[in-house]
Amino acid sequence: VRIRAFYSWLDDMGIVSVNPVKTFLENVPDEEFDLTPPDRRRIELHEMREFLDWIDEPLARCVVLTFLKTGIRLGELLNIDLSCLHLGGVDGGTHPLYQSILDRHDVELQSDIKQKPDTLYIYSKADLKNKNRRRSNKRKKQEGTVIPLDSELKTALFEYLLARRFPKRNMEDVPLFTSTSAGTFVRLTKSALYTLITSNNT
Repeated sequence: VRIRAFYSWLDDMGIVSVNPVKTFLENVPDEEFDLTPPDRRRIELHEMREFLDWIDEPLARCVVLTFLKTGIRLGELLNIDLSCLHLGGVDGGTHPLYQSILDRHDVELQSDIKQKPDTLYIYSKADLKNKNRRRSNKRKKQEGTVIPLDSELKTALFEYLLARRFPKRNMEDVPLFTSTSAGTFVRLTKSALYTLITSNNT
């Protein structure tokens, strides 16, 4: 409803010539938007908030918040590199602390987010064609997706980055989310992520 109202305002202001949300909704049956299928447990907002407040491990909290705030898929989260994240400062540029992390590992931000602080870049399927990854992204359009970050997720990302194990130098692609196994530095895997989340839900 809010998205439809937003596009209606853009239409009224002459910024766009057509309301794509209205056209889409007029051609989609209402049942396709059933958010409470009978076989799926419904989790209320306050229950999820209580769960988040209970998680004190930086990586687990950051991963759960990233899923909730962005709606990305599992494979997309595991494929995020440090270069896909742009944390901004009060001056509208890159936050000095985050810039120091990028500089330490000689990482350059993705061009799509270089001028867009507080954003996250999600690779398209085409982006990962020549990268050695266990899981592929399902986004079929040629370009990736830029997702804005709110203050809560941004804070969680900073807390995680300050606590996490840092990679070896000169890695071709420095992953954002990494395994917490002692003495190793590898990209977070599906099995490690499952263990991480379930261990915080017992």
